[in-house]
Amino acid sequence: MSKKDKLKKLIWKTISSCGDNDVYETKLWKLLFFIEADFYEKYNETITGVKYLKNIHGPTPDYKVGKKALDELVESAFIVEIKDQYGIKYRVNNDYDIEHLSSQQIDSINNTCDNFSGLSVKRLSILSHNDPVYLMAEKIHSLLDFGNVKYRSEDEMISKDLSEIDTSPIKLETSEITKLKKILAI
Repeated sequence: MSKKDKLKKLIWKTISSCGDNDVYETKLWKLLFFIEADFYEKYNETITGVKYLKNIHGPTPDYKVGKKALDELVESAFIVEIKDQYGIKYRVNNDYDIEHLSSQQIDSINNTCDNFSGLSVKRLSILSHNDPVYLMAEKIHSLLDFGNVKYRSEDEMISKDLSEIDTSPIKLETSEITKLKKILAI
C-alpha cells in the first residue's frame, strides 16, 4: 500500500474520530502530526511513513502527498469539503475502508484525537511549535525526525498550562541549534 493510501486512511479516521465536529484543514494537519508522533513514541514507527516538514505555521505532512490524499477523499465523496469565512473544513461523508490500520494504530488515533481534538487551532499550534520533533529541525522546510520524540516531557506536552508557553515565534541561529544538539547529545 502506498504512503498516500495510508495517509488517506489516517485522514479519514482522524476526521471521523473527532466526533460530530467538522475539522478545519489547519487543525487536521496538527492532529495528523500529533498522531504520527505519538504513535512513533510508542512503536518507533509512524503510521503512514509519510515525511513531515517544518513549516512556518508548524509541522505538516509533505504537502504534495497530503493535499493529494485529501483531494482524492473529497473527489470520491468519502469526506466533504466545506468552505466558510474561517477557512476550509472537512466532514466524514461515507464509510471508508480502514481495514489495513492495525488495532494499535486505531487505538493510537482515537487516543490522540481524544486528547487533542477539543483544543483550538491556536493551542494545537503552540503545542506543535514547542514539540521537540519540530524544534529540533534546523530550518523551515527541513524534514522532521520523529526520533526526537524521546526529548518530549509528559509534563510539557500534556499537563502544562498552555498559557505559560511563550507563543512568540522561535528564531534560532545555526550556532544556537548546534549548541542545543550538543546539550541534548544528538
